Amino acid sequence: MAAPPRTLYAEEMKRFNFAFFRFFMITLFMATLSAWREWAAAAPMTVMIDPGHGGVDVGASQPGIKESDLVLHVALLLRDLLNKDENFSAQMTRAEDVRVSLPERVNRAEMAKADLFISLHANSSTDPRARGMEVYLLSHLPADEDALLIAAIENEKQSVGGAAQVGASGTSADATGVYPEESAPHETLSKRDDVSSILSDLKRDGMSRSSLKLSRIVAHKWPLDDHRSSKPVRQAPFYVINKSRSPSILIELGFLSHQKDREALKQRATQEKVARAIYSSLAEFRHLTSLTRP
Repeated sequence: MAAPPRTLYAEEMKRFNFAFFRFFMITLFMATLSAWREWAAAAPMTVMIDPGHGGVDVGASQPGIKESDLVLHVALLLRDLLNKDENFSAQMTRAEDVRVSLPERVNRAEMAKADLFISLHANSSTDPRARGMEVYLLSHLPADEDALLIAAIENEKQSVGGAAQVGASGTSADATGVYPEESAPHETLSKRDDVSSILSDLKRDGMSRSSLKLSRIVAHKWPLDDHRSSKPVRQAPFYVINKSRSPSILIELGFLSHQKDREALKQRATQEKVARAIYSSLAEFRHLTSLTRP
């Protein structure tokens, strides 16, 4: 039996009201974002630099070089370059050889109200041909198997107690680092839930676009042309970029398992080139961001 006309009308009005409400909230959000960007363009951009590993956790290592030392040296150089520029304010998750847990790294970025999160690492592989820098970000695109494996290894090595990151129901994160939905059906959401969901989606999409833009700039400006991976921009759910509340990228400076990468990265001159390239990338990103309007 067909539904009474009044019931059909009520359902149509319900759908129309929700669509109109969503459109109104998106318009309001975009207007607010535009005003915020005008203010942000004049304020220093806070960058949290995250040198991976540290302390007893040296990360990848080869004779004469440890990942934890290498990334700290580059991070300190980058911090000094940024803090000489009035457009930036740089902080670090660690500024000495100490171990900092993954959650604490993210927490320090949140406490600093970081606008960007830049994590520095160095790679290693059993494949002697593997070499070059890579930039990782979190996006809605599927990650390749190699990237997922690297992220899983890094997350396990640096997590507290080596525990896997799981959702509240015990389910693991998918390839994008997003946990399966555990909430009630969409129809039961209150107006407050609707607003929260819409704004959360918009913010997540904006962060993904910003992270991708910065990743591409870094890959393009990398100073070592022959030290760039064949696929320099990749996606994987590393803990620190998955949990970050600001646009974030993770840069693998090169493969310590590859002789040419390793010997180059040992050199102070190379470390300075890398730091300057990342600084230049951040300066270009800030400029482009200040020009962007929704």
